[in-house]
Formats: sequence, structure tokens, C-alpha cells
Amino acid sequence: MSFIIGIVGENGGGKDSLAIAIRSCRPDLTIDVFKSSDILRDTLRMWGIEPTREHLQALPVAMENTYSKGVLSKAVGGLMHASTAQVVIYNGVRWMSDVEMIKSFDHHLLVYVTADPELRFERLRARNEKPGEEGMSYEQFLQEELAPTEKEIPKIGMTADFSMENNGTKEAFAGQVRSFCDQFLTADKMA
Repeated sequence: MSFIIGIVGENGGGKDSLAIAIRSCRPDLTIDVFKSSDILRDTLRMWGIEPTREHLQALPVAMENTYSKGVLSKAVGGLMHASTAQVVIYNGVRWMSDVEMIKSFDHHLLVYVTADPELRFERLRARNEKPGEEGMSYEQFLQEELAPTEKEIPKIGMTADFSMENNGTKEAFAGQVRSFCDQFLTADKMA
């Protein structure tokens, strides 16, 4: 049975960096990473719709309104259950249904990674991962944090088993990740 790590955090807080750093910290473990945004991005591409942040935020709301609450969480949960990796990371916990799904696994942990809004905004613009991010204003960034896919994140983060702030250097963050791995990714914790 896999050890499940759910990562919750606001856009630009360091979720991807955390998942990458966990892999680097524990190269001896098999680790799978799943993101609900991958399912959403693939769906939008199949429909010929550009995967902008606006579209990526609207699709799961439409899915929940049409098919049922937690439908995307169930889809990701199915992928996670099928994994044979020692550690399975769900990068992008956003809904209470995601938390419930993570807690359905015997061995699980919820991690909150965050950073100051101004720093997260600058990271988002610099990485330009989604169409339109490079030209986004700070006001637009703050408005997007009020979207249904984003508004539960701070509340979920307050319930996390482990929290880290990603406001400093890459080296400081790497140190936090090493401490996390030393504390939680040990044989006795993962058993």
C-alpha cells in the first residue's frame, strides 16, 4: 500500500517545487505524482479549448454541477489507487472532497506549502505556465484567488498535518523539505 502525500497550497506557493524536492530527497523510493489539473488540461485540449487559468477553474465547477460533488477527486483517487509506487503525491489539493479522498487511504499526510501573495504573484508571472499569466495584473491574481477552485485552500491548509512557508531561498526551502522527509518518509512512518 502506498504512502499518500496530499499537497495543498495557493498558486505560486511551491507545490511543484515540493513534489520535485521530495523526489530529490528520496531517490531510493518509487514516487508517482498526480495532479487534477492534468486531467482538466487534457480534457480542454481534447475539446480544442485553450487551457487558460480561467478555463481550468471553470471546468471542475461545471463537472461538479453536472455530475456530482467530488467527481474530479474520485477520478484522481482512482489513479492513485492504481499506483504501485511506494509514495503517491497528490499535487494540488483544492476541495474538501480531495481531503476526504486522501484520508480514505490508510497511510496519508496532508502538507500545506504557502508563500506571501506578492512573491507568489511574481513566481506565477515568471514561470508563465498557463496562457495569459505573463500579462496578469496583481489585482487579477488576487481576484482569481477568490474562484471556487481556490477559496477553500487556506482553510484546508489550516488542517494540514505539516506546513511550510516558501518565502526564502531555494536552499532554505530544500532544508525544510529535507526535514520533512527525515520526519515523515521513514520506514516506520510509511508502514
